[in-house]
Amino acid sequence: MNEQPHEKKMEREVRRREQKKSRPLLIAFIIAVAAVVLTLVVVYFTLGFRYLVFSDGTKFLGRCIGETPQTGTVYYTDGSSASYDAETQTLTYKNGDVYTGEMQDFARSGEGKLVSKASGDLYEGAFADNLADGYGKTSFANGDTYEGAYVAGKREGEGTYTWADGSVYVGSFKNNLMDGHGFYSGADGSSYDGEYAADLKNGKGLFHWANGDTYDGEYVNDVRQGYGVYTWANGESYEGTFYNNKLDTRVVDPETGAFVQNADGSYQHDKEAVYSWPTDNPDEPKLYTGYFEANKIVQIAETASA
Repeated sequence: MNEQPHEKKMEREVRRREQKKSRPLLIAFIIAVAAVVLTLVVVYFTLGFRYLVFSDGTKFLGRCIGETPQTGTVYYTDGSSASYDAETQTLTYKNGDVYTGEMQDFARSGEGKLVSKASGDLYEGAFADNLADGYGKTSFANGDTYEGAYVAGKREGEGTYTWADGSVYVGSFKNNLMDGHGFYSGADGSSYDGEYAADLKNGKGLFHWANGDTYDGEYVNDVRQGYGVYTWANGESYEGTFYNNKLDTRVVDPETGAFVQNADGSYQHDKEAVYSWPTDNPDEPKLYTGYFEANKIVQIAETASA
């Protein structure tokens, strides 16, 4: 009967000793936690490290003066990141691109310079919402350059594109392509003054070849098609309709693009064309007035003409 109180007394003694042993560990843990907290406080207030979150979700972790970032890492909402240096106004992106210039909440905005590591291209000019927007110049790695208007990262408006071989286009752009009126001067001595659409001659224009030939007329997708006047350097000329760069007076179906045929299989023709040859008397050239098919003179019945 006396053994039970003795056992309880022994249990209490064991628990007391265990508590006495664990107390230093608890104190050490509390001291370690306090040291970490103190270190963070020192870093935060003395060294200026901050973790900032901006209104668009962009985050910054690094050194600040007050609430102004100085150096650190920017984390964007699309998963990309960049190193930031306020002194040089530089963002060095994880993919190797480097931007130097004005920005707003770490987005490229204002005047700046962007170097693409992947392509080697360099853009210098105005930015808005991280894209080239306004007036700027791109120097491409292949030696080409473009200087002019940009809208949302694309060539849009008036500008000048210069190829590495010296060819130059001055005029209107749309969606990165020559579109609207423009003037092209080729490195081979040729030139074109006229309308473009989607990077191709479309509409009316005047083309000069280096050999002295000229064409003044209509184009469809870089091809002489429609009405025009071709003048050769030797003085010969043709005035009439063209099809696929050839002298051709046949009627074309606007829906199918095919030549319109008569019941007998012959082709319908539009107005007669005029071909002239120079003579000793410049006021009296030799003339042919008639019809053409794929650069060849043809004779047709009256019912075959439109």
